[in-house]
Amino acid sequence: TEERLERATVDKVAQSLKPGQYMRAQDEEEVLLQARKSLGFLQQQSEYCSPACCIQANWRGHRDRKMAKHMKYWQLRAVKKMQQSARMLLWRRKMTAYVKEWLTEVDELDLLLDTREMLRRRALKLIE
Repeated sequence: TEERLERATVDKVAQSLKPGQYMRAQDEEEVLLQARKSLGFLQQQSEYCSPACCIQANWRGHRDRKMAKHMKYWQLRAVKKMQQSARMLLWRRKMTAYVKEWLTEVDELDLLLDTREMLRRRALKLIE
């Protein structure tokens, strides 16, 4: 079928020549080369339009959209978690500063000490 198409292309070009004008072998080779290129291009285009290619392309698009949605969900979840942690940290710092300020007003700074420090101070008082 390819040879028939090539031959038909050469015949078509030969018919377009003026009477008395002949095709050289080099011209015939060029025409055949162009026919092969255009045939390859058409075959490639028809493969892109095949049902299998359409199904595969639709599946890839669906899969990629689903993956992007999934990634966006996890990214949003991570951002929310980071914001929650940052807000909690800022709240703790603010509360610690407030408690320190309040305890200095009440003159009870000993309450800020941890248990080890309180035990050490109690032991020092007993020793004295």
